[in-house]
Amino acid sequence: MKILLYIVPLWLMVSCSQPDTTEIFHLPEPHYRFVQVDTARFVQFEEMYVPVYSDIYNFDGRTKFLLTVTLSLRNTSTSDSLYISKVNYHDSKGRQVRSYLDSTIVLQPLESVDFVVENHEKQGGTGALFLVDWGTTQPTTRPVVQAVMITTTSQQGISFITEGVTIRQKVQQP
Repeated sequence: MKILLYIVPLWLMVSCSQPDTTEIFHLPEPHYRFVQVDTARFVQFEEMYVPVYSDIYNFDGRTKFLLTVTLSLRNTSTSDSLYISKVNYHDSKGRQVRSYLDSTIVLQPLESVDFVVENHEKQGGTGALFLVDWGTTQPTTRPVVQAVMITTTSQQGISFITEGVTIRQKVQQP
């Protein structure tokens, strides 16, 4: 019985300890379907500009909150596929920071895919952006392209969304 008096408090101390901070941070594991597609078959192609914020000013304009950015691409068609050929992240000066795709991915009907800019990333800034290229073989297929920014610090939480806008468009007859 005395041994339990020593083991239980020891077990409680170990089970309540802080998590191991040496663990490597991992992004959500992508499950992309890479495809080879003839872009000449696309009846519609667009390049979209998605404004994002990897940080945002607080209080006096000198203090910033770092934000986690989730770019969400959603196929709104119930019957046709959507092809994503570029997802590039740029900083406030327009310089490319990261390219997320090496080749085209396909989104099946109603499928979505996410791309994440980590909370600790400091390159993007308040003028960061994504450039997204997409195409489709059906004129009625369109994506919803949004970015969600979120952070929590102490008891302060911030979250908001932005919408992508088309900056270049090419439409062909089917």
